[in-house]
Amino acid sequence: MSANTPLPFSRRSFVAGAASSGALLAWGQLRPATAATHPATAADAKAAALPLNFANSADSPIAALLQDIPLPRLVAIETRFDRPVLADVGQEFLSKLRASRGLEGIRPGMRLAVGAGSRGITNLPLVTRLLLDELKKA
Repeated sequence: MSANTPLPFSRRSFVAGAASSGALLAWGQLRPATAATHPATAADAKAAALPLNFANSADSPIAALLQDIPLPRLVAIETRFDRPVLADVGQEFLSKLRASRGLEGIRPGMRLAVGAGSRGITNLPLVTRLLLDELKKA
């Protein structure tokens, strides 16, 4: 997209992308969270700047605690991350693990704990099993 091409967005859609440096680039309309734009108090829920699932009901304890506190400006952002596909996830994992030299500090008899959470890791059971196998060999 050239610099002169207008970005396609509406009031409720925002374009975002993660730069390779980790910076987040976002375009859209910034709107302060006010009673007129908050989904719980807006006359028209479609006019609200915040998503409906963000709202607490007007009689909730949180709404009561925050009624006199000005909230920071909030923006809905959609992020699209590159999702590269690896031909052989297991081999790629093992080569990166071995190249990191992270297992060199592990000695026989050491007690270790391993936790795993996906966060988008393809084939998490395979990767976890391979990690455990490598730890046992170390």
